[in-house]
Amino acid sequence: MGAICLAGITVTQVYWIKKVFDISETQFNVNVSLGLKNVSDSIAFESGVAPFTESPVTRLTSNYFVVNQPYSVAPVLLERYLKNEFAKRGLQQNFGLVMYQSDKLVYSKCISFHAAPVDTSMLHQIPELAGSTNLSFGIYFPAKAANLASGMYIWIFSSCVLLVVIVFFAYAMLTILKQKRLSEIQRDFVNNMAHEFQTPISAIMASAEVIKNPEIVNNPQRLNSYTSIIDTEIKKLGSQVQRVLEMAGAESGGVMLNKQNVDVHELIRQVKVKFVQSAGIEERNVTLRFNADRYFIEADAMHVANVIYNLLDNAGKYSTGTPSVTVTTNSEKDGVVISVADKGIGISAGELKRVFNKFYRVSQGNRHDVKGFGLGLSYVKLMVEAHRGTIDVQSKVNEGTTFVLIFPYK
Repeated sequence: MGAICLAGITVTQVYWIKKVFDISETQFNVNVSLGLKNVSDSIAFESGVAPFTESPVTRLTSNYFVVNQPYSVAPVLLERYLKNEFAKRGLQQNFGLVMYQSDKLVYSKCISFHAAPVDTSMLHQIPELAGSTNLSFGIYFPAKAANLASGMYIWIFSSCVLLVVIVFFAYAMLTILKQKRLSEIQRDFVNNMAHEFQTPISAIMASAEVIKNPEIVNNPQRLNSYTSIIDTEIKKLGSQVQRVLEMAGAESGGVMLNKQNVDVHELIRQVKVKFVQSAGIEERNVTLRFNADRYFIEADAMHVANVIYNLLDNAGKYSTGTPSVTVTTNSEKDGVVISVADKGIGISAGELKRVFNKFYRVSQGNRHDVKGFGLGLSYVKLMVEAHRGTIDVQSKVNEGTTFVLIFPYK
């Protein structure tokens, strides 16, 4: 609604400025025509004949006026008539005067109401006059539009003030919308974090209540089962907290890469084992295709492993049924190419450009069980770029998604 109001105000202001300019131009043309008619009448009076009953003034262009009349007049006298008549009507602006006799230019001059020098180049801008059988003279106003605009300074000033107001209003609206978006992101993040932490905390609390029972000491197997639950859930909590801290550290420039010579193929194998165990799927659901003949890079093994794990984790989350993921490596001149492809629900074109935004989570359609903070892909992009690599994504809805990473060798 605010944008519509701003647009309406702007259009209205532009309309009225144009309207005022048109009115000013019409008044200028009328004054010039009446002034030239009076000059023609004065010439007729000097010649001792009756003036024209119809106006001899013709406007050939927006700023070029021609007077056809059969009486000769000295250029000096014509100049005096013109300056006096224009001064009476407030038309004190420089103009060019040309005089013709049977289509031949017989006189030309730049006339000014001020002492400042006149730009004589205006005479070259005057159109040629053709078809005149009598004595004629023409008046050319080279700065007509500029002079009309200068007379509208109040309107121009008010328009500038309005423009400043509109700019500040638009800036305020954008700021408000940005703050609203940030507030929504913060709310979603807090909700997601509370949801992510609620499950392990509930499991820990329930296990702790059971362990508090003195009789459980007599059942070592049951005690071991509940302590294992607590240990597993605490590790999950630690992993989630570590992910948030890593993201915060990466954005603030606080992450120091511990680069070493990394075997990409071996690292991917280790990440696969961890992911298969965590996701509870069979190893055959994750296919490895190692085509790279150069697969050692200078990188931080921990962060590269986290990058690959995040992509595998996303592939698992956004797959219908049992996930099917393929990790492929290839060698290029500048680095190792790692692609992670799944056959999941895919990402629409509208969402594809925002998947790397912090806290952004892809719409899950009918799925409501996808966990996470919306930090995974943002972290992936930051880490890849921290290694001076690149990342790209292609996806089709209901067909799957492929992430392509390039890590330089050094």
